[in-house]
Amino acid sequence: GPDQERWLSGAFARAKSLWNVIGNGEMFSRLHQKTKDGKEGWWTDDWNGFPSARERVVAAMVRTKVSNPVILTGDIHSFWVNDVKENLADPSSTTVATELVGTSITSAGVPYDQFAAMLSDNPHIKFFDSRKRGYILCEAGRKAMIADLRTVDDVRDPKTKGGSLAKFAIESGRPGAVRA
Repeated sequence: GPDQERWLSGAFARAKSLWNVIGNGEMFSRLHQKTKDGKEGWWTDDWNGFPSARERVVAAMVRTKVSNPVILTGDIHSFWVNDVKENLADPSSTTVATELVGTSITSAGVPYDQFAAMLSDNPHIKFFDSRKRGYILCEAGRKAMIADLRTVDDVRDPKTKGGSLAKFAIESGRPGAVRA
């Protein structure tokens, strides 16, 4: 609501930290899709259902010049690494933040083929995978933040081995993640 937006914009303006991490419950980035009959559609179980509010949050990041905004998100049971664009409808617009979406540890992921088919309509999405369970381990330093998308082999085995599905780097002062 308006009170929360004012608070967040004020927090951006007052922020003095090198990295500004925004905890978020639903995927923030735009997820455009086409319906079965080829018409324009939207995934609305997230910020896509609130495009004006999302635009105001992005505008506040730009206006306040908040340092290194990184949005950490969950609740879609899959890994995502997204560039947050100043104009979410224009893939060539300036990247203003990075969104890292962690998957679930035990809950099943969203249908991989269905969501992978949307990637060509969403060039700001740098990575997606819903086939593995796990979490994201972030290490923030002066020069970069490294996001390691960690997986577990067997969610039913407490002694399971794990691994790294992918690593991404966000360079300080340059929003947007690149494969590390």
